[in-house]
Amino acid sequence: MKKVLLFAVLALLLFSASGFAETGIGVTANYPIFHYFWGDEQVEFEDFSVGATIRSKQSILLLDVTALYPLRGYGVAGLLDVGVCFDLFMLRIAALGGLDVMYGFETEEFYWGPNIKANVDLKLGPATIGLCAVIPLTSLISDDEDTQMTLMYFAGLSLNLIYWF
Repeated sequence: MKKVLLFAVLALLLFSASGFAETGIGVTANYPIFHYFWGDEQVEFEDFSVGATIRSKQSILLLDVTALYPLRGYGVAGLLDVGVCFDLFMLRIAALGGLDVMYGFETEEFYWGPNIKANVDLKLGPATIGLCAVIPLTSLISDDEDTQMTLMYFAGLSLNLIYWF
C-alpha cells in the first residue's frame, strides 16, 4: 500500500511539473452525511474530518489527493482520485473515481475501497471554494461490514478552499 501511495505522490509531482498543469493546495472539512442516511447512528460534531487536499489539473484531466483526519482520532484516511474536469464560466466541475485508504489506530489495520467523487468549485481569482461529494463503492469488492462502515465515515460532503498556482 505504501508503494501505491508513493507512486501516486510521484505521479502528482510529475504531472504538475509538466509546466502546463494548474496545481492547487488547500484545506478541506468533511461531514459524513451519507453515513447518517445509511448508518444506524446519529452523526455528531466529532464525526467531522479535517485535512488537506492537493489537486493538479491539466487540460480536462484532474488528479486529486486528499488526506483526512477525523476529530474522533480513530484513524487517518487518504483519497486518491482521477477524472475529468471542465471550467464553465466561474465554475469548475469535475467527476472523478479512485481509491479510499484508511488506517485505523485501534485496529492497526488498513481499510481500502473504490469511490466516486463529484466536485463543484466556484473560481475566485487564484482560489476556489467548493463542495465535493464522495461515495464509497466498497460494497462492490468487500462483504466485510466493518470495512464498509469504517470507510463510510469518509463519504459525505466536503467544503474545500484551494489556492491555485
